[in-house]
Amino acid sequence: MTFNQTDFESLLKQQTKIRNTPIQKAEVKVSKSHKGATLEEFISMVTKVCGKSLKKHKAVFIPDEGAIISDPQKKLENSTVLYQVVSRVPHNELKPRPIETIIEDIDDKENRRFGQNWSQRQDCIVQFDIVACDYNTANEVMSTFEDAMTTYTGYFKSKGVAEIYFKKYYTDRNLDKYRQWLSVRSIQYFVEIEKLTTVFDTTIEDIEV
Repeated sequence: MTFNQTDFESLLKQQTKIRNTPIQKAEVKVSKSHKGATLEEFISMVTKVCGKSLKKHKAVFIPDEGAIISDPQKKLENSTVLYQVVSRVPHNELKPRPIETIIEDIDDKENRRFGQNWSQRQDCIVQFDIVACDYNTANEVMSTFEDAMTTYTGYFKSKGVAEIYFKKYYTDRNLDKYRQWLSVRSIQYFVEIEKLTTVFDTTIEDIEV
């Protein structure tokens, strides 16, 4: 399968970013911090990967956590991949740690704020539920989805996902309501991401006042 990484350049552009200027000694330079991917960014990547990989099955990925099939009795036009975050817990570090001191990059230089970027690695269990009209289709879509997640592991990591691997396949009894009319497969992945927080000095001052 041919993969053109440039196809994914627009993935992270939709994420809201705080422009900042790292401070290096007395000299201020504008640069981009080398950071890990957030959970939201990871899901955006999965959306793009599914758009490419599942096209042959006419299957769609819904990037809305907890989305459901509103009427399971109605004929399913397209096989659907849903997702939910089963857990998100700290990875070895119980609280965020400061990674860089910054100065806000805005046009009004007299009112620029100083602050810090904080980071915390987090371990996530993300469940993907494949819902299809029949047994064979569900298996085919699941197999293609798993192959894609393996094929693009390098891509996920190049964009900041620290670790990702298949965890388990199992029968989620919470989805039994669909099984009378549809075929359902549930698989879980371990994903290590980075939660980023920017705290400016004035934020603390505002609370103290």
